[in-house]
Amino acid sequence: YLFFTLPTLPSRGSFSLQRLPELFCRKSLFVLFVLTFLISGSYYVGYSYIEPFLKQVAGLDDNWITLSLMIFGASGLLGSFAFSKYYALRPILFTKIVLLVLTFCLFFLQLSSVSLFSVLLLFILWGASVTAYNVSFQSEIIKHSPADATSVSMPVFSGIFNLGIGCGTWIGGVTCTCWSLSFIGYAGAFFAVLALVYWFRHKSLLYSH
Repeated sequence: YLFFTLPTLPSRGSFSLQRLPELFCRKSLFVLFVLTFLISGSYYVGYSYIEPFLKQVAGLDDNWITLSLMIFGASGLLGSFAFSKYYALRPILFTKIVLLVLTFCLFFLQLSSVSLFSVLLLFILWGASVTAYNVSFQSEIIKHSPADATSVSMPVFSGIFNLGIGCGTWIGGVTCTCWSLSFIGYAGAFFAVLALVYWFRHKSLLYSH
C-alpha cells in the first residue's frame, strides 16, 4: 500500500537495491542480523504472552498488571541512559551484561511470579536490558555498514527484528499449547542462551574496530 501511495523521492546515497546482498555478505553485519533475530525472538517468546502470564501464573489483578507493564516500558529509559553513559567506554562488557541480564530475566520469569515485588524488580531489569540491547545493536549496525548503506541496513535490522517477534510469538504460542503458559520464560531463555553463545563466538569480529 505504501509503495503505491507514497511519492518517489530521490535517493540520498548511491546504494541500490541490487547491492542489497552485499549487506548479508559482510560477515560482521550478518552476525548482527542473526543476533537480532535470536534476541528479539527470545524476548517475544515471553513478552507476547506476558499479560495472561501475570494474570494466570502470577495471580495479579488488572490494576497491578497495568502498573507492571507501565514500569516495564518506563524502564527502557534506564537502558537508554546506561547506553549513553557506558557503552562507548566498554562496549564488549556492556553488551555482555545486557545479554546476561536478558537471559536471566527470561529464565527467572516463572520464579519471579511468587510475589509482586519480584515481578516488578524483574520487569525493571528486563525492560532496561531490552532497550539497551536495541540501541547498542543499532549503533553497531551503523558502524559496520558501508557509509552509503546505513539508510538500508537499518530498515533491514528492523525487518529482522520484526521477523524475530513473529517467530518468538509463534514459539511462545506452541509453548503455551503443548506445555504450559508458565514455561514461556524458559523457552525464551533457550534462544537467549543461543544468542549469548553466538555473540561470544563472534565478539572479536564485532569489536575489532
